[in-house]
Amino acid sequence: MAQVYLGDDSGGDAGDPEGPGGDTRPGASEVAMDITLSEQERMLQEQARSFLAKEAPLELARAMEHDARGYPPALWKKMAELGWLGIPLPEAHGGAGLGLLELTIIIEEMGKALAPTPLIPTVALGAMAVAEGGSEEQQRRILPRVAGGELVLSVAYMEHGRPDLGWVRDVVATAAHKTKDGYTVTGQKQFAQYAHVADMLLVLAQEAASGKPLWLLVDRNAPGVTVRHLSTTAADHQCHVELKNVAVPSQDALPGDAWTLLERMLQRGAIATCAAMTGGAQRMLEITTEYAKTRVQFGRPIGTFQAVSHRCADMAVETEGARYITYEAAWAYSQGRDAALDVSTAKAYVSDAVREVMLNGHQAHGAIGFSEEHPVPLYSRRAKMGEALFGSASLHRERVARLLGM
Repeated sequence: MAQVYLGDDSGGDAGDPEGPGGDTRPGASEVAMDITLSEQERMLQEQARSFLAKEAPLELARAMEHDARGYPPALWKKMAELGWLGIPLPEAHGGAGLGLLELTIIIEEMGKALAPTPLIPTVALGAMAVAEGGSEEQQRRILPRVAGGELVLSVAYMEHGRPDLGWVRDVVATAAHKTKDGYTVTGQKQFAQYAHVADMLLVLAQEAASGKPLWLLVDRNAPGVTVRHLSTTAADHQCHVELKNVAVPSQDALPGDAWTLLERMLQRGAIATCAAMTGGAQRMLEITTEYAKTRVQFGRPIGTFQAVSHRCADMAVETEGARYITYEAAWAYSQGRDAALDVSTAKAYVSDAVREVMLNGHQAHGAIGFSEEHPVPLYSRRAKMGEALFGSASLHRERVARLLGM
């Protein structure tokens, strides 16, 4: 069984309702929100920060933007050895039995380092979907290999040509026709991150005869599957997936309710994106304040001018707000609550807040902040993509309004 290596475990598990500090009273809704990191979670955060500082320098992120694979397998293997890939997966299937909250800690640190790995599509989206809605056989077959770093997943749910980048509603054009042994699948999907190197795709389709949606595990190398790399602002290895009469055996259809799995997957994707954006905002704040303290104009550091210092203060306020609201959503999800309002509130806020952080960072740096050799554009390009992924601020404001009954 894979375990997260942290040294001594002296703290509670906020993601476990039965664990120390968790919900021991009847009715999860009665539990007061507590997003204070436990000792174990702080150790995980420190471990991630230290590991990524050594193993994922910014030069690696820059190099992987143009790399055919897009991530270094050696780094992926080390993450598996640390137990990170199995953090939210059941212990019975090689995981650590923790939750999305603990995974959010790792993703925030990876966003700060811009560490190039398929962690979000493989673990936060794909593996957690299999854990929640897969059969026992599917979980035994897939989850231990994910936790061990042997299987990369990508999720293909977004229909080709849809304008809402990251949040589908109830229309699925990809068709699954029933056959004697399973299904043949035909359709196109877009923005499937790391699909070009994934071993398996989790594809949302619609059963042609019944009209019911279903999730299918598709071998990426199966005949009829074509994956094309997309050119994006963030160079974050998004892909277009085309399926032409792809044969999928019956045992690779997830039995769980497809719309429920999709909704929960999109919530995890939005939380993970918020965490990565918050990590990037934190690093942008650090880079900018350091520059403001050392860059001298008119005989004094530019940070002593109110026009610059107040921008840095605004960046700090926005970053802290983004962190708080992201962990609030992750906590709600990990507690098993209906997290829809928390998630949409977080994505709407973080998308706007991090955009302001990036704009202020560019303003404080001036011309040098637009040089591709400088770290600032790397962070702002990732943040711009994060604004759109799993729903824009406008889309989530609409969801918040509906959830408020308007």
